[in-house]
Amino acid sequence: MAHLEKGNLTIWLDDLERFLSPPAVTGEMIDAALQAGAVVIGTIRAEQLSLVSPRMMPGQNSQLQASLRNSRGVISRSHVIYLDRRWSEQEISRVRGVDDPRLKDAVRHSSEVGIAEYLAAGPQLMLDWRSAWAPGLNPRGASLVAAAVDFRRIGIGWPIPRQVLLGIHDEYLKQRGGARLRPESTQDAFHWATQPLHATSSLLIPDGDDAYVAFDYLPDAISREHNSPRPPDFIWEYAIETLPPKALHFIGHKAEEFGRVEIAERAYALSADAGMGEGSFHLGYFATQRGEPEEAEYWFRRAISQGNLLAHANLAITLQQNGRPTEALEILRTGASKGDHASAHHLASLYVEEKNWIAAEDFFEGLLETRPSMAKMILGRLKLDQGSYDMAWDWLNAAVLDGNNEAYFYLGRLHEERGDVDSAEESYEIATLHGFSRARNNLATLLYRARRLEDAERILRAVSQKDSRAAFNLAIILGETGRESEAEDFYRSCIESGSISAKTNLAVLISRQGRESEAMILLREAASAGDSHAMYALAGRFRRARNTREALSWCNKAIEAGSVDSYSEMGLIQESMGNAKAARFWYRRGVELGDMAAAVCLGYLMERSGKHKEAIRLYERAAEGGSSHAYFHIGKLHVRRRNLNRAVPALESALDQGEDVAELLMSIYDALGEHEKRNRLAAKGGNS
Repeated sequence: MAHLEKGNLTIWLDDLERFLSPPAVTGEMIDAALQAGAVVIGTIRAEQLSLVSPRMMPGQNSQLQASLRNSRGVISRSHVIYLDRRWSEQEISRVRGVDDPRLKDAVRHSSEVGIAEYLAAGPQLMLDWRSAWAPGLNPRGASLVAAAVDFRRIGIGWPIPRQVLLGIHDEYLKQRGGARLRPESTQDAFHWATQPLHATSSLLIPDGDDAYVAFDYLPDAISREHNSPRPPDFIWEYAIETLPPKALHFIGHKAEEFGRVEIAERAYALSADAGMGEGSFHLGYFATQRGEPEEAEYWFRRAISQGNLLAHANLAITLQQNGRPTEALEILRTGASKGDHASAHHLASLYVEEKNWIAAEDFFEGLLETRPSMAKMILGRLKLDQGSYDMAWDWLNAAVLDGNNEAYFYLGRLHEERGDVDSAEESYEIATLHGFSRARNNLATLLYRARRLEDAERILRAVSQKDSRAAFNLAIILGETGRESEAEDFYRSCIESGSISAKTNLAVLISRQGRESEAMILLREAASAGDSHAMYALAGRFRRARNTREALSWCNKAIEAGSVDSYSEMGLIQESMGNAKAARFWYRRGVELGDMAAAVCLGYLMERSGKHKEAIRLYERAAEGGSSHAYFHIGKLHVRRRNLNRAVPALESALDQGEDVAELLMSIYDALGEHEKRNRLAAKGGNS
């Protein structure tokens, strides 16, 4: 430090205890650094700081006492800031949206272990565990850790008794070579596995009455590894046979995630036999997936008899699909009366579909005394669906005051429909923090529409691995921002999860790359599965290929499937056949249903017929409905009529919304003598 010169300089003495051992940093060195204008930072763990306390002086030899005095001299010059091992709620909330999977894992476990500790100790402990399998090291300890890790991976998050770990660890040892590894004693194995690395971090964390849990980082790291092996059969069997009935539900869930349906069904069956409604509920769900409604009804009714509320909604859906709507309605009423939110929402949706507002409000107002929070939230939702925003606001705020956090989701919808983006964003964020995934997707969609693509992408990425809808929306953003390869990966992951819409979107994406034959295969698959957007896309492709027969066939199917966009497509097909009268009919039908593309097409048809006032009226209607292409047509029509001053605002709006009108607009600026505007636009490369 004798050579320090004045200037901007920061010296970080990380793990300060290392610098307090000979050859040690001295107080004089710190003084010299400070006088040179440096900022000196030292970080040290609490247990290491306690070792240089004056209380440690008595009984030490003269050399150690001198070292301690030097250490105290250094530390006495500091301003001490104590950092809690665990982060505050404010600190944790700031990193929840970060896209780093390691931080997300650490935050998820922040209630049990410090985030820095998790990140620092984890990789080293992982290395220690994997190295321990070598002969003569700690293979028995490694097998105990392997068993504890796999218990975590199959859904058991609580500490595992010592005897349970001992009962299964030999299987892991045998897989690696058994006695040939020269395993250590059981006592030495547990001692090695529980030896702390930092503070409370060890491979096995002791917990209470001779029980242990694997350090969180280990199962998380394995799950992140590409092609990591699934938990072996023997751990599933052992867990089902050995652990208490409460474990069966968690084992079943994890077995489903790993695609082990036969194990999941066995766990759920044992759970149901033990009187647990969750087991019966899941068996009903499996029966539904297999297309066995009678079996599903049996299990859902059994789940209800065992106290499972969620089974009401699923039983009602099963009854509805099998032509028993009256029974379904009664089941939903019963479920909602017991406080089941799924039943309440499904019942409300049925009332909304039937526009039976009076019956809906009568029923839920009848629950205000017994289920006030839920009833207020549903009444707010019903008023929102009716467009009665003030009454919706009153009910939803009353629900929030009663502690109903789902009401924030509907407040977000209310603000969004009113055009209050900031308030909608705030409400969706609160609902997201309380675990409502729909709010997260709505928030991302809101930000997407506001063209805050980076913010939307950040939100979606945080959950895209577990939420297929988020992955789908993320793929849309990636495709729009030129990252087509990554977008394709996300669409394909959605397809693997069963998304038909992802096939349609992927087809559009790859067709832009010239992969038309692949695109057509995807579109036919999606259309055959009932996706009206795919039918619409096929109709357009066949029209452009002048295959009128196929175009008409797919367009009719799309209209029958409820595709409003297909009315304008049918009009285009009719125009291609020279049938202007039929085209007008289909365009007008589309306009009546709110299809702005149909308004633009009809406007252009009117314009070509010389009916310019009618054309302008239709274009303006489409522009108000959000069609950027309508502004283009308004501007072009004014140009043709030599009304350049009126053309400019329309074309500027079209440019702002991504229409390719820069060259036209610059030529108009030149004609009007607006050279400064022309030059500014040219300097931007023709982009708004």
